[in-house]
Amino acid sequence: MTLVFLTIGRSERQEAPTPVQDNWQEALFDQSLPEGTLEFTALPADLNDFQYITPLGNMSPPGHTAPTDHIYFVHEWRSAGRPVYAPAGGKILWTQPFKWPDGVEHSVDIGVTRTCTYYMAHLVLDENLKVGDYVQAGQRLGVISRYAAAFDLGVMNRNLLQPFVNPKRYGYTQLYGDSPLKYFAEPYRSQLYAKVRREGEDKDGRFCYDQRGRLIGTWVEENAPPDPFKVPDWGRYQLSFAYDVYRPTLIRISLGDDFPALPGDPLSLLPAGLYFVQDGAVPPENVTPASGKVTYYLYGEAGAGQFPPTRGERRGLFIVQMLSEDRIKVEAFGDTTSTTREFTSRARIYVR
Repeated sequence: MTLVFLTIGRSERQEAPTPVQDNWQEALFDQSLPEGTLEFTALPADLNDFQYITPLGNMSPPGHTAPTDHIYFVHEWRSAGRPVYAPAGGKILWTQPFKWPDGVEHSVDIGVTRTCTYYMAHLVLDENLKVGDYVQAGQRLGVISRYAAAFDLGVMNRNLLQPFVNPKRYGYTQLYGDSPLKYFAEPYRSQLYAKVRREGEDKDGRFCYDQRGRLIGTWVEENAPPDPFKVPDWGRYQLSFAYDVYRPTLIRISLGDDFPALPGDPLSLLPAGLYFVQDGAVPPENVTPASGKVTYYLYGEAGAGQFPPTRGERRGLFIVQMLSEDRIKVEAFGDTTSTTREFTSRARIYVR
C-alpha cells in the first residue's frame, strides 16, 4: 500500500462555508450548543496507531506554504483502517468528502460549545454519521484514511483571534486557530505531549508569525487573485518567513512558487520548497524597511527521510527588501557561491 502525505490544507481547499459568507460563524460556532470550556476526554486514536505528532506550524509548500493551523498524527501504513474516535462530545456541523480514484476520505467539524469547534481530516467517516448528529466523547467516527500518512486535528476558538496583518487572506481555521493538545484531560495530555516531535519546552508549536512592519510571517504575490477562497492552489502565491516546526531556533523560508534562475547561474531553477538559511542570518523579525536589502543563502535538507531534518547543500541565494511595512521585493538566484546579488527586472513584489 502506498501512502500519500497530503499537503493541501482545509483553509486552501474548503468549498463551504467560508469567511466571505454571511453565516459562516453561525455555521461553525453553533449558538444552540452550551456555553463552557472545551475539554478533550478521549484519545482520537490508540497510542499505538500513530508514531508521533507534528505540532502547529508545519510547512510543506506549495500546499502548505504558510505554517499549518492544525497538528498531524503521523502513522505507518499498517494503521490505515484503524479506528478514529471523537476526543470530545458535540454536534457534527460540517463534513466534506475528498474523492480519490478508488475511494474517498473526509474531514469533519464538531461543535462542542458556542465558541469552540474542533475538526479532523484524512479519515473515512462511518456511513451512519451526518450533519446534525450528536456524538459522545470516545465514540468511533470512522477509520484512518489510507490516502495520507497522517490525520489532522485542529481547534477553532472564537474567543481567540490570531494577529494576522491582513485577516482577509485567511480562513476560519487560521483566524481562530488554537492549539489542540492543551485541551486534553490528563493522563492523555501528558501522553500526547510525549509524542510531539519538537525541541524545547513549547510542544504546541505556532502558526501565526505575522508582525506589522516586519519581514516575518506570510506574504502574498502582488498579482495573486483577489479572492483566496476561490483559488485551489493559493499556496503557490504565498511566501513565508518563519521557524522550523521541529527545531524552532532555525529560520526557514517557504517558497510557494518556482523561481527560474538567471542565465549563467549554476542551477536553472529554484523550485517551490522549504529551505534552511545560513548561520548568523538576520532574523526575519528584525528586518524592517530601514534594513535595506537582506541576503539569505538557501539550503536544502540533508538525507531523505532524516529526522529531524538538517541543513544540506546550498541550493541558491535569496534577496529581499521591505519597500514599506506591507510590501516587499524579492528575487531568488540559482547561485551557490556569491555572497549577495543585485535586484534585476525579474524581481517580484509580495504584499500582506
